Amino acid sequence: MREGKLFLCREIRCKYNIAYYECDKKGDLRLVSLMNLLQNTAQRHVAKQGWGIAAMAEHSCIWLASKYAIKINRYPRANENIRILSWVSKAEKLSAIREFVVEDAKGSRLIEVVSKWALFNNVEKKFADIPEEVPVTKRTLFVTSFAQSKCKREDYGRKFSVCYDNIDCNQHVNNSIYLFWASESVDKVFRKCHSPKKIMISFRKEVVYGDEISVKTQIDGSSTIHQISSADGRENARVTIEWVSNDALTQV
Repeated sequence: MREGKLFLCREIRCKYNIAYYECDKKGDLRLVSLMNLLQNTAQRHVAKQGWGIAAMAEHSCIWLASKYAIKINRYPRANENIRILSWVSKAEKLSAIREFVVEDAKGSRLIEVVSKWALFNNVEKKFADIPEEVPVTKRTLFVTSFAQSKCKREDYGRKFSVCYDNIDCNQHVNNSIYLFWASESVDKVFRKCHSPKKIMISFRKEVVYGDEISVKTQIDGSSTIHQISSADGRENARVTIEWVSNDALTQV
């Protein structure tokens, strides 16, 4: 897919300062903001390798994240300087595993993420081969099968309308919005006192502008399963969250 000399950029390190508008009422980085920073880091990495958004558009392809497994030790705070490291730990014909580490200014590990990505051809409407030249760094943060249980009952439910600002340049709802929908589909009192410690996300069907979304939530103690579906009954995504009290997150 790529012509010319290959620029091997096996790992990228991006520095960010957490803005106040990226944080919640506690001053912690919002989950939506975290997802956006991860996506930005991944996009900067593939762009350096020659497989960025513009280069893939020439082949009618887009990068899609299909799964995320997230472990949070501590949330970055407003005005904190952080660094996000990312690399591809495994590449197969139709998918690649991308890993992320979020560190504070002292190098302490705040968040670990393992994700699964694919290339999708918008014209042929099918998945495309991952470029064979993608450099792989055989370093794994943790092993995950991305397995999730089904939502067997509805203990809590919410509905959302997909608005214009939910849509990204791929013409569908951005990945970060699904996590927002899931984390808001719990009791308000519980949400105010708890924060996600571990998160698993699987994207199944795209959501577009004007869709009506329902979130079915199953609550088992400090764990929740969220089934995100369209009005026609299609399951669009599934999110599993392990919650802890706000003061229980490690202060690294």
